[in-house]
Amino acid sequence: MSYLEDFVAFKPLQTGLERRSEALLRTALALLSQKYVRSQYAKELAEARVSPQVRLADVIDVDRQLGHCPWRVRDFAFKGSFDLLVSASDGQPLFAVEADGPSHQTDNGRRRDALKDAACSAAMFPLLRLSPKDVWEGERRPPEFAERLWTWLSIMRDLRGEVIELLVAAEAALQPDPYEEMEAERQAELPRSPYDELVEQIEAERAAEYDRWLS
Repeated sequence: MSYLEDFVAFKPLQTGLERRSEALLRTALALLSQKYVRSQYAKELAEARVSPQVRLADVIDVDRQLGHCPWRVRDFAFKGSFDLLVSASDGQPLFAVEADGPSHQTDNGRRRDALKDAACSAAMFPLLRLSPKDVWEGERRPPEFAERLWTWLSIMRDLRGEVIELLVAAEAALQPDPYEEMEAERQAELPRSPYDELVEQIEAERAAEYDRWLS
C-alpha cells in the first residue's frame, strides 16, 4: 500500500473476531426464534437489531445509574463502547456482547474490561463476553451455542427481576409512614396548653439542677 493509499484508508469498524461474533450471534438468535416459537422473548430476539460499537453512555444513564460509582467508572462510560449491542425492534437495549481478542489480554485491555464490567454490573445491564474459543466452537455447533445463549439470557432476566424486586421492597421500607407524618403534623398544629408549658419548665429546672450538681 502506497503512502497516499495508507493516508486515505479509514480504520475498520470491527475486528475479524467481532465480525465473526456478530454473524454467530445473528445465527443463534434466528435459531432461538425457530425453537421457542411460543416465546414472546424469543420473537423479540428474532426481530432484534445488532449494532457494532455503541457507547456505554448511549445505553446506560451515567448520572442516574452510575452516580454511586467511582469517577473512573463514570468517565469510562462516556469513552468506552460495546463491541456489539443487541436491541429490540423498538430500540430498547437487551444485552451487549464483547469479543475478547488478543488486545483484551494486555494490561490496558484488562483495565478497560474491569471498568466496563463494573459499569454494567452497577446498571444491571447484561454483558456477554466471548473468547476466540467460544466463537470457534459456536461456529462449529451453532445450535449448542444458541442453547447456551438462551440459558444465559434466562438467568440474566431472572436475576435482574429479583434485584429489582429487592430494590423496590427496600425503597418501600425506607419510605416514612404517611400516617405517622399526618399525626406529627396534627400534633404540631394543636394549641399549646398551660400544662405543656409547666412540664417544659419543670424539665428545664431539673436539667439545670443536674448540671449544677455535676459541676
